[in-house]
Amino acid sequence: MRRKLISTLLAVAMLTALLPTAFAADTVTRAEWISRLVETFSMTVEDDSNMPDNYFSDISEADSCYRDILVAVEFGVIDLEEGEAFAPNESATREFAARTLNSCLQFRLDEDSEYTYSEADSVTYPDDIQIAVNRNWFALSGSDFLPEKAITAAEAQTMLNDAKSVLADDEIDENYNSTYEFEDGVIVIPENVDTVIDSGYTVTITDYEPGIAVGDTFVVYNSGYPVALDALSVDTLDNVTVISAHKNEDAITAADSEGSIDIDLEDFEANELSTYTITNTETLETEEMAIELYSIDYDKASETLTASQNISVGGAAAGTVTVRLKNLKLDHKESLKTFSAKAIVTADTTVTTEISFDFGSYAGIPSSITLGAIPIAGVGAISLSMEYSLTGGVSMSWDGELKAGISYDDGDLRLIKGYTKKGFSFTAEAQVRAGLRLAADIDLVFVKGVIYGTVGVKMSFKLDAFDSGAPKSCVTIKGYLYAQAGASASVFGQSIPIETQDIFTESNSPVRVVYHYEDGVFVSSCARGLSLKYTTSTSSRYFNPSPSYGQGSYGGGGTAEPVIIWEYKVDNDGNATITKYRSNASAVAVPSKIDGYTVTKIGSSAFYGNTAIRSVTMPNTVTEIEHEAFENCTNLSNVNLPTNITVLGYQAFSGCSSLTEIFIPKTLENTNRYWSGVKASNGPFCNSGIVTATVEDGMTKLPYELFAGMYNLKNVILPDTLIEIQAGAFAYCTSLETIELPQYITEIEHEVFYNCTNLSSISLPPGITT
Repeated sequence: MRRKLISTLLAVAMLTALLPTAFAADTVTRAEWISRLVETFSMTVEDDSNMPDNYFSDISEADSCYRDILVAVEFGVIDLEEGEAFAPNESATREFAARTLNSCLQFRLDEDSEYTYSEADSVTYPDDIQIAVNRNWFALSGSDFLPEKAITAAEAQTMLNDAKSVLADDEIDENYNSTYEFEDGVIVIPENVDTVIDSGYTVTITDYEPGIAVGDTFVVYNSGYPVALDALSVDTLDNVTVISAHKNEDAITAADSEGSIDIDLEDFEANELSTYTITNTETLETEEMAIELYSIDYDKASETLTASQNISVGGAAAGTVTVRLKNLKLDHKESLKTFSAKAIVTADTTVTTEISFDFGSYAGIPSSITLGAIPIAGVGAISLSMEYSLTGGVSMSWDGELKAGISYDDGDLRLIKGYTKKGFSFTAEAQVRAGLRLAADIDLVFVKGVIYGTVGVKMSFKLDAFDSGAPKSCVTIKGYLYAQAGASASVFGQSIPIETQDIFTESNSPVRVVYHYEDGVFVSSCARGLSLKYTTSTSSRYFNPSPSYGQGSYGGGGTAEPVIIWEYKVDNDGNATITKYRSNASAVAVPSKIDGYTVTKIGSSAFYGNTAIRSVTMPNTVTEIEHEAFENCTNLSNVNLPTNITVLGYQAFSGCSSLTEIFIPKTLENTNRYWSGVKASNGPFCNSGIVTATVEDGMTKLPYELFAGMYNLKNVILPDTLIEIQAGAFAYCTSLETIELPQYITEIEHEVFYNCTNLSSISLPPGITT
C-alpha cells in the first residue's frame, strides 16, 4: 500500500512538471491559446527582420498578443485569409483548438478510419476533430463534439500535456546505445573496423583478419546503422578486401535504436543533361528544351553543396536554377519492443531561379526537372528536383530548413513536416508555380519507402479591363510561399501511403504578398470596388513588386505621389542601369526589365550599405555590376552572379561579411577599367567573408585583382582551361595557405600573390613562360 501511494505521488509530481503555466480563467481566449502553443512548441523567430507581415485586420503592435500571433503565423499554425479578423479576445473553440494543436503535432487518420461524432459533415476540419476525440482531448456529449463550444482551462492543459509527451518522444539521442539482433550465422563486422560501402553495395574492408567468403551474410555499419549484405564475390590484396554484395532484408531481426545517419553532400550526383521535345501551340512547331548542368561545387569548409542548371529552348537561354544545400541528415528511431518507428529527413535549402522565357504557349513542358541525387550507402538516397508550371517570366529566391518524415507509434501515425523560412522574395509577370522537391528513398530495418517535402512559390495574376471610366485596368498579383510533404512507405511491413499534405497554403503561409495596380500604379485599395481586403505594405520586407506593372512605384490608394522603388537610367541602346534600390526586402529579385527596358547593369553604389538584404537574385540579362554596388551589405549571404556577366567593378561586394562563398562565371573579363597598382581595397570582394571561391570551367584569363583583399579566402578552385592569371589576382589573401594552379597556365603577371603572408608553398605549372 505504501509503495502504491509513493508511486501515485511521483506520478502526480511528474504530471505537474509537464503542466504549462496555469490559465488565468476557466475559459481560454484565442490569443491565450496561441501563446500557449508558441510556448509549448518553443516556436521562435530569432531575427525580427524575418517575421511575417500582419495579415489580420484587428491586431496591431500595441496588442500584448501581437508577437505570439505572428510567430504562430510563421509556423503555419493559423489558417485564416489575409485581411480577415483574428478575434484574439474571443473564446477558443474546440474546433479551433483541435485544428491549431494538430497542425503542430500532425497526426493522421488511417485510410479506413470513420468519424465517430455527429457533426463531421458540417465542420471545416473533420480529421483534426476526430484526432482530438481519439486522443481524449475532449469528451463527446452523446455523439456530439460541439465544435463551437469554448474550451475550458482544464481541457487546454490536457491537450498541452499530451503535446509535451509527444514532443519528448520526438527527441533523437545521437548518443543512444542502439542494439540490434541478427539471424544465426550472420557475421557482424565491428564498427571500429575500417569499412567503406558505396551505393552499389561494393564494400571495402581494411585489416579484418577473420575475412569474408562468398555466400556469407555479413553486417557493416554506416554512421552506426547496420547494413546486412550477402557476399557475391570477394577479392583480397594484402590487408584490403573488396566485396561485391547485395542487401539482405531478413538478416536483422530486431532493433532498439535511434540516431542520425551521415549524408555526404560531396557524393551528390548531378543530372548532367536532360532534353525534352516541346511544341509551340501557336505555330505547331517542335523545339528542344534542354536542362544542362551549369556548375556544381562542394565547399568542404562550410559543408555546402551548390548546383546550378541552365534551361534553354531551341538553343536560346531561357533561365537558370541554383540550389544550395547544407546540414542534410536522416534521423531514425526504431523499436520492436514498443512497435514504434520514425524516419525524418531535414536540410537547409536555398533556391534561386530566374526564368526570362514565356512557356505559356508551349505543350510538353516537363512538370519536374531532375537536379540530381545523393546516395546514402546501404540506406537509400536523397533526390532533388524542381517542379515548374510557368506562364511568363519570374525571378525568385527562398531560403530555409525543410523537414519531412513519418512517425508510427503502435498505431498512431504522424506525418512530420515543416519549413522554417529564412528569406523569401519573388517578382513575376504571370502565373507561376515553382518548388524544390526533396525526396528520401530509405531502406531502414522497419521503415522503407519514400518520404518527400516540397517548398516553393505560387503566384496568381488577374487582369480586369473596363470600357469606360477610370481606372481603365486593374491588375491583382497574389503570391505566397507554399510547402508540402507526403510519404509512400511501409512500417513494420504495413503499407502506409500518405497523400501530399500541405504545410503552407495561401491561407496559412508565413509569406503572402498582394499587389494591386490601377493604370500602372500600385494602390492599397481598389477604386472599382473589387474585393481586396489586404495589400502588402510598401514597408514590408517582402515588398518586391514587378516593375512591368506600375513602373516600380506606388501611391497610397492612388492619391499619394508615386515613390520609385527602382531608380534607373537608360543608355543609348535602350538598356537600363539600376542606379538605386529603395526598399527593405530581405531577399531581393532584380527584374530583367523595367518599364520595357532590359536591365543590363547594376550601377555603382546601387545597394550600398543596405543591411536588410540577405539574398539577391540577378537576371542573366545583367552583364555588368559596377563598383561598390553592394558594398557594406553586411547581411548579404547568398549571391548568384549572372551567367553572362563580363564586368565586375572594384569593391562591388566589399565589406559583405556574411558572404562566405562565390562562384565566378567563365564570362567574366574585367574587374577594373584601369590599372592603378595593386591595392588590398581594389578587389570586387575585398574585406568580405568569402572563404571559398570557384571559377567556372571555360575561363582562360583570371582578371586583374579578382580576389585581392579577400582576407578570409582559404579555398580556391581554378579550372583546367585557365592559361593566364592577371596582376594582383590574389594580392593580400592573407588566409590562403595552399593553391593548386592548373597545368596549362603559361603566364602569371606581377604581384599576383603579393602579401599572401600564409602561402607556404606553390608549384608552378610546367608550361609557364612568363
